[in-house]
Amino acid sequence: MEMIRHRCIIQYFIPYNTASIVTMAQTFGMEMEEMEATLVKLIGEGRMSGRPRIDSLRKMVSTESVRNTERRKRREMEGKVKKMGETFVRETEGM
Repeated sequence: MEMIRHRCIIQYFIPYNTASIVTMAQTFGMEMEEMEATLVKLIGEGRMSGRPRIDSLRKMVSTESVRNTERRKRREMEGKVKKMGETFVRETEGM
């Protein structure tokens, strides 16, 4: 039963960038603390996409937009390419 609930929570959150933990808890008939603990577990296991984060103060869960995710991945790749280029130059100059 827990597995089904987890899948439903993941599906519920897919169309949103931000969602209220309180609203999610009401929707799934859970206590707010239980919903927050479930979200922590799902995020920790990497089962929710978009690098979600929990704001415990505001009781919200939010994720990066697709555009921000693409930008972050592009920056990471540019950094890797730059590092590879620098390594190549160092190795070839030493020959």
